[in-house]
Amino acid sequence: MNVMRITTEINAPAEKVFRLLTQKENFKDWWRGFISLDYKNEPDQQNPVGTKFHVVYRAGFRRDKVSFDCEITTYKKNEQYSFTASNRFGNSDASYRLTSVNGKTILEFEANYVPPKILVPFVIMAKWDLKFHTKRNLNRLKLLAEKN
Repeated sequence: MNVMRITTEINAPAEKVFRLLTQKENFKDWWRGFISLDYKNEPDQQNPVGTKFHVVYRAGFRRDKVSFDCEITTYKKNEQYSFTASNRFGNSDASYRLTSVNGKTILEFEANYVPPKILVPFVIMAKWDLKFHTKRNLNRLKLLAEKN
């Protein structure tokens, strides 16, 4: 298993950051390469745990099209949003945790990736690439949230 952790401080309330993270109409504004997200079942707006969706985006330096089947596993409004993601290249669990501190938000992202055994030799490069692009996307999210 490969764990990636990224923490950033955002000068915006947790409510705004959480809304940008969880509402698909906002993804294109901060998620570079985002193409689409289609729900497999209609999400319960109060408690979307168990909601399944399919997401497609362009990733990596070659901008390859990547897709994942996902399921929301944790939803605590303005505090935590977690999901599982899987495709032919492996499975991952990802989580965003938000902590409010004096009107700012500490955003902690953590992802655990389990590649198929055949891909283990390529994981180091893939992990570096994923972390680079995730940091860039979270920085875009930060800039968007900090706008008035």
